Amino acid sequence: SIKDSIKGALGIHSPSRWMRDMVGKNIVQGIIVGIDKEKSKLDQTMTDLVKTPSVQPVITGSNSQPVVQAKQNTSSNAV
Repeated sequence: SIKDSIKGALGIHSPSRWMRDMVGKNIVQGIIVGIDKEKSKLDQTMTDLVKTPSVQPVITGSNSQPVVQAKQNTSSNAV
């Protein structure tokens, strides 16, 4: 059969095991290398996304100390 001819020519006993060991493992190893190389960019992006917002004082109290007035978002975007 064609399958047996290909297996014999490539020296493969089990095509599924060969795909697992030669292709699947290499794909995962490549993904790991790619993530490791780009990790610093990912870390910086996540840091940028979750930066603590700065709050500016908007009024001065009776002792001339700044008083921070914060607005709380109470709206809902639920549909």
